[in-house]
Parts: sequence; structure tokens; C-alpha cells
Amino acid sequence: MTTCDGQTLNADVQFWAAGVKAPDWLRGLGDFTYNRMNQIEVNMNLTTTVDDHIFALGDCAAIPQPDGSFVPPKAQAANRAAVHLAKSLSGMLRGKALTDFVFEDSGMIVAVGHHFDVGALMDGKLVLKGRLIRRLYDTIFRLHQRTVSGVFNVSRLMITKRLKSVFKPASM
Repeated sequence: MTTCDGQTLNADVQFWAAGVKAPDWLRGLGDFTYNRMNQIEVNMNLTTTVDDHIFALGDCAAIPQPDGSFVPPKAQAANRAAVHLAKSLSGMLRGKALTDFVFEDSGMIVAVGHHFDVGALMDGKLVLKGRLIRRLYDTIFRLHQRTVSGVFNVSRLMITKRLKSVFKPASM
């Protein structure tokens, strides 16, 4: 990893995790209703329960589902909610009603270091390990990076990583 001041930090294991509790400052945004994880309570169409002109999604929102559960705080859920809301808002601008967001979980993949990868797909009915899951994990991670950082920055990171692995100085 390279810090913003150019310092390089080496690691044998890299771990990427996202928090599941919304930050405390979120409660200062207004008179919304919040759950115990500081998430703003919203309707299934992603409008807040106190104002249907304000939307919330991702980790900051408690999004109910038809079965009474809530959308899990996962990147795939946040991405899908964002795409859904964009389409729903586009329809609203054309006079259509907002539509409800119903999340369908595609499963999960866990990669620990470079030697352990496991994926549970199809509601856990299919559990895979090994290189295929590692490649799938890498692809999903790069797609997430592209969404957050843009194509140019991710391409630059991938090329730099590849060049470093090819031209790695020999150990003495």
C-alpha cells in the first residue's frame, strides 16, 4: 500500500473489511428515525420514513424487505440499491411511481491472504474453494474499485502491480 505522502507499507496479508454500523455523526443530519446500528430507517422505495423527498441507501440505511428482514450491509446490496434508485428516480421524473427495492443475495466470497478462498453461492447450496473463487473475488474487487475510483485509477493500479511482480528485484 502507498500512503498519500508516498510512503510504501508492505504487508504479508491484506484484509479489506467494511463496517456494519453507520457513523455516529449520521444522527446529526436531521429528525430521521434510526435503528440501533445508527442507520436511517427507510421505506422499501428508499425514501426516509419521515420525508418522501429524501432518499438513503447503502450502509447508512435500514432497508426493509417483503419478508420483514432488512437488506444486509454488503457492497453488492449498496451497488444494486444505487442502480435501482437511479432507474426509479428516472421513472419518477417521467411521472411514474417510485418502485420498491427488493434485494436478492448473490452469495459471498471470502479471500484471506493468497492461500485461502471460499465462496458460498446460491443460498449456500454451492460452496467453492480454490483458484476459481480467487479469480472471481479479484474480479468483483476490481469492479468495486472501478465504481469507487474510476477506470483510469484502477487500470493504473493493475498495471503497476503487474509491473512490480514482473520486475521484482532478486533477493540477496
